[in-house]
Amino acid sequence: MLEMFGLGNSAKALYGGEVNSLHNVITMAINLHSDFDSFRMWLEPVRGQVCCIIYSIILHSSYIV
Repeated sequence: MLEMFGLGNSAKALYGGEVNSLHNVITMAINLHSDFDSFRMWLEPVRGQVCCIIYSIILHSSYIV
């Protein structure tokens, strides 16, 4: 997917030795999974976090009811 947007080097960095690590697992309900796959929902890192990586869940504005 990233290669389609000209981010081939970034894509290769993601395929490193930890790609199948349990640290990279996310589970979600089937309806959220569909939204995630359709780019109606995505994750953005919260700035200023020191101790850990925290993400905000973002919904596309046309999808918010």
